[in-house]
Amino acid sequence: MAQQRSIGREVPEGGDRTDGLRNGDALVALRRDLYTAVEKNVHALGCLLAASFLLGACAAVPLAGSAADADGKRFDPPLPGQSALYLYRTSVLGSEAVFSLADNQQSIGSLANRTWIRADVVPGRHVITCSVPSYAPLTQTPAEAATVDLAPGEIRFLEVDVWPGLPLNPRCVASEVSADKGRAAVADGNRAMAAN
Repeated sequence: MAQQRSIGREVPEGGDRTDGLRNGDALVALRRDLYTAVEKNVHALGCLLAASFLLGACAAVPLAGSAADADGKRFDPPLPGQSALYLYRTSVLGSEAVFSLADNQQSIGSLANRTWIRADVVPGRHVITCSVPSYAPLTQTPAEAATVDLAPGEIRFLEVDVWPGLPLNPRCVASEVSADKGRAAVADGNRAMAAN
C-alpha cells in the first residue's frame, strides 16, 4: 500500500488521517497558523518601528544659552534706528524637519518645533524665505514665506509653519500674528541660536 507524507506524518492511501483531518485540511490549518504567527510578528515589528520613528523624528537645532533665552523673553524694544522680528515655530506637523530661515537672502538661523529666533534688523521691507530639506527626487528652492515692512522701533511676530507639498517635499510658510499670541508662543519655547 502506497503511503503519502503530510507534514512529517504518514497518511494511508486515500488521504484519511488518524487526527480527523484530511491532507488538504491539514495543509490549510498549517498555512493559517503560519500566517497568524507571521502577521503577529510583522505587527509587533511595525509597532516597534513606528515608536522608534516617533521618538527619533523630532528635529533639533542648536539652542542659545539660558541667559539669551531670558533676554529675548523680556521683549525689550530694539536699539534706536532698529526693528525686531520674532520668528517662532509651534506646530508638531513636520516636526522631523528643520526650517532654515533667511531675511533678504541673509541667513537668520534654523527652527525646530517649539523654538524661536529674534532678529534685530534695520527698518524697511524684509522678505523672509524658508527652506526645508526635501527627501523627494525633486529639488526645492527656498520659498518666500512672508514679506514684512518694519518701522523703526517696531516689534513684530511671525509664526513659521509647514505647508504640505508633494510627498516627502514639505514647504514652509510664515504668518504674522498678534503681539499677544507671539509673546505667548515665544514664552513657551526655547531660543534657537541665530546665524550671525
